[in-house]
This record gives sequence, structure tokens and C-alpha cells, in this order.
Amino acid sequence: MNRLMVFVSALSAVGLCVSVSPADMVEKPDSIFYVDGLVADSLNEETPKDGKVFHADIKAMPLVIPQRHLISVESPRQFSIQARTPPQGKALERLRAAESYARQQDWSSALREVQAGLELDPSNMMLIRRAAALAALGRKFGVADDYFRRVIEAEPENVPFLAGRSGVLIRLLRLKEADEMAQRALAIDPQYLAARFNKACIQTARGEEVLGADWDLLTVADMAQVANWLDADGPDYLAALGDEGMNRLCDTVLGAGTRAYVKNILETLKKAEIATRLAQWKEAEGYLQTLKGFGTRAMGVQMEVGRCKFEEGDHDTAVALLKDLTVRYPATSSIIYNYAYLLVNVANYPEAAKQLIKATKLNPEDGQMKFALACCYAEQGMKDEAWTILSQLQATYPNQLREWAQGDAPYLRAIQQDPRYPQLIAAPAPQPKQPSSKDSPKS
Repeated sequence: MNRLMVFVSALSAVGLCVSVSPADMVEKPDSIFYVDGLVADSLNEETPKDGKVFHADIKAMPLVIPQRHLISVESPRQFSIQARTPPQGKALERLRAAESYARQQDWSSALREVQAGLELDPSNMMLIRRAAALAALGRKFGVADDYFRRVIEAEPENVPFLAGRSGVLIRLLRLKEADEMAQRALAIDPQYLAARFNKACIQTARGEEVLGADWDLLTVADMAQVANWLDADGPDYLAALGDEGMNRLCDTVLGAGTRAYVKNILETLKKAEIATRLAQWKEAEGYLQTLKGFGTRAMGVQMEVGRCKFEEGDHDTAVALLKDLTVRYPATSSIIYNYAYLLVNVANYPEAAKQLIKATKLNPEDGQMKFALACCYAEQGMKDEAWTILSQLQATYPNQLREWAQGDAPYLRAIQQDPRYPQLIAAPAPQPKQPSSKDSPKS
């Protein structure tokens, strides 16, 4: 639980994500392409992390990494003069050329390279995904829509592209189709931020009521992403929603009266992130408190203030702030987990265990929460309860469990002093090879 319980800010985890302009997104050739809220593709295969604010490996923005396997592009091979590159290889060469243009923000030239690659390899989904992003970055939304449509036809449950096409269709003022795409994305992943935001835009444009309660649960990283969309794409959303609609949308997703302060919110979040990185907790807390003055109401602000108080050594205030959040949002497992984190770190294991029982009931598949509960049981001398959980985790999360159970954190002592501990962290024995039919003795 040394990794499980490290107190890490959502701000520092996403790293100045509050300014996600196209220029920021193409500094690395393997970066995700962002088209305002549109996630397109990466050349790397990664797995999204959960959204616990105090988790050491947090990726607080669920839209950062597409939840699917991506094809990796191999390094260019050296060919002899006589060798001939097959069409698929030439297509990938075009993709590499497109990446070079993209780093210069020359979206039209990058798109032309990808389209030339598609002439050589028309069914290459990586190229089609990239074409969708580049066309949208170049504001060729009609062209982008066609590429997004082709991706979705091949991958009908691709949430990032369902949400991405919804965003393109909003810009084309085709709200009925945009709503269909957003609904399909939300049916698969109800918490996908880009799809939720698009849905709110569509409802606002139609004059429908948009419930704001769910938007109260934004982390500061999510709030930064939403504010960035509102700032960078203001003219597009204004065309779809009208002036009054923009006011209502900002009121819903950020807080009452926030439209006039969107840029201020972004700048303040940047300053808070820098202060956090430098461990300047008083300064970071001051910036976070400033956000409230702009009308923001996301619970993530109070969460981050709690973190600052904790790092400043004011544990009582930190615990009180997190406890208040659990009262206001009793059905949100990540908030309860974060409150339990603080209780563990002040050695209040009985109360931490009560909170973790609530969290695991809300999120029974979360192994990290279960491990935290096991630690709390062990520190109270409840060995049978602790090892029942640990045995289950050993069967379901063996690699993670070995990592969580090692370290010198105080809440690991009881587990580590148990005679069963060496077996708990031992690497699993290799499975014997099963004899094939070829190895079977012949009659």
C-alpha cells in the first residue's frame, strides 16, 4: 500500500494539462492528438489509470488514453538499393512524414501525407484515425466526419471516436447526429468526459435542462480540460448554443457566472500546478482558494485544498475537508477512498476500515481499495479478515499485490511481520508445460 496510499495531486499527475492547445499536443510524435475535445490516436499502446486523486499513478483525465489497443509503428527499416518497399510500408512512411508536418502545425500538409498513404493502403485504420484528427485540426470538419464515420464503422464501440465524431458534428451544427454519437459513447462508458460534455452542449443548444449535479464531481484536472474546451472552442460552441446558451453551459459544467472567468480559471490552475510541483503548499492552496472566487464548484478544488493542508502538516483540517466531501457525495467511491487515505496516514485504522468497506461495496472490482482494507484489518490485529482479502487478491492481482505489499510504510508492518508474508510476495512458480499430442506416446 506504499504506492496505493501515496498522496498525489491530480494537478501534478496530468502536468500542466490546463493548456491543451494543438501545439502542446504535438511536441512528441507519439502523443495523442487533441482536436479541442476530440481524441484521435496515439502510436503507443497504453492503459488508462483510475481516477483516485491520491493514487501515485493517477491519470485523472479519462479521455487522455483511448481505451483500446493501438498498433505500434516500428522504426524505419534500412532497405538495399534492390529492395522494394511494399505499399503498406510506403503508407507508414507517409505517416512519419505527416508526423513531421504535424509538429510544425502544418495540418493541411500532414493530412495530404496521410491521404497519400491511404491511397497505398486504403484499409489502414491507423491512417484513417490519424486522418480524422488532422482534418479536424485543420478545421475541415466535413472531411473529418467522413474519416470518423469510417473508424466507427470498423470499431463501433470505440468510445473516443464516438465522442470525437459527436464533437465534429456539433461544429457542423448536425445536433441530432451528434446526440446519437454521444449517447452511444455514454452507453458504453457513462463517465467519458468528452461525451458528457458534448451531451451537455447538445442539451443546452436544444434548450433542455442539463443536470449539474454530476459536474460537481469534477477533479481539478477534469475542470481544466472542460475550461480549456470552453476557452479554445468558444466560437464553435457560440455558433451552436448562442450567447445565452454559452452562459448556461458554463454555469452547468463549471459553476454560476464562470463564463467571464474561463481564462482566469485556466491561468490559476497553471499556477496551482506549478506551486504543487515545487511543493509550495501555501501558494498552491491560495491559488485553489482563488478558484472559488471565480464561481467554480467542482469537488476537486476542495480535494486539492485538503491535500495542501495535509502536506502543510494540518492533518485535522485535511481530514475535516475530506470528511465533508464524503457527506456531500456519499455514493462516490473515490472520495471515500481518499478520505480513508488520510485516516490511514493518521493511524485511525478503525474509521478508515469503515470507510473502505463503504468504498468496496460501491466499487467491488477495485483491488487497491480491498488491499487498503486488508492493511487496516491487519493493523487492528484482525489477521483472519486481512488474510482472507489478501488471499483473494493474490489470486486476482498477484503482480500488483507484490508491489503494494512492499515498502516501509507504517500500515504495512502487521502484514510484513506475519509468517505468511514471504509467500504473499513470492513470484508465482512457472507453470509446467502441458504435453501436446505430439509428445503423447504412440500406441
